[in-house]
Amino acid sequence: MNRIRALLNRWLAVLGTPGVIGIGILLFSAGFYDSAIAPVRQQLAAAEGAIAKLQHRSRQSEAGRAAGPLSDFYSFFPPVDSLPEFLDRIYAVASKEGLDLPRGEYRLVSNQQGQIATFQAVFPIRGSYRQLRRFIGVILNEFPFVSLDDLRLEKQRAADPMIDSQVRLTLYLRAK
Repeated sequence: MNRIRALLNRWLAVLGTPGVIGIGILLFSAGFYDSAIAPVRQQLAAAEGAIAKLQHRSRQSEAGRAAGPLSDFYSFFPPVDSLPEFLDRIYAVASKEGLDLPRGEYRLVSNQQGQIATFQAVFPIRGSYRQLRRFIGVILNEFPFVSLDDLRLEKQRAADPMIDSQVRLTLYLRAK
C-alpha cells in the first residue's frame, strides 16, 4: 500500500497542478459520457429505428390505399363523355331564365399526366341583370364542378334594361 502511495505521489509531482486538473477533467468527462450521453444515444437510436419502421409501414399502406381516397376524389367529377349533356343543360337553364344564349367559344384542355380535363366555354349573353344573375346562380349551384372565371357586363345606354355580357365558365371533367 505504501508502495502504491509513493508511486502516486511521484506521478503527482511529475504532473503538477495542471496535469492533476487535466486527469480530473478526463475522469469527469468519462463519467459524464457514461451517465448522460450514452443513454441518450441509445434512446436516439431506438427512436430512429421506430421512425424507420413507421415510414416503411406508411409507404406500404399508402401504396395499398392510394387508389381509395384519390379515386373517390376523381369520381366526383363527371367524365368527359358527358360534356354534351352538360352543355344541353346549360342551354336549358339559359332558356328557362329567358336568355338568348348564342353559340359561344369552346376549348377543351386535357392534361396528359393529370386525370382532370378542363372545358372552357365563353358565352355572349344579352338579357337583364336579374336574368343573368339567376342564370349564373343556377349554373354554379347545379354544377359544383363548374367555375365562373370571367364576367364582363356592358350597357349601351344607362336607361337600357338589357345588358350585353360575356360569361366564361370552366367545367372540370374526369379525363380518364
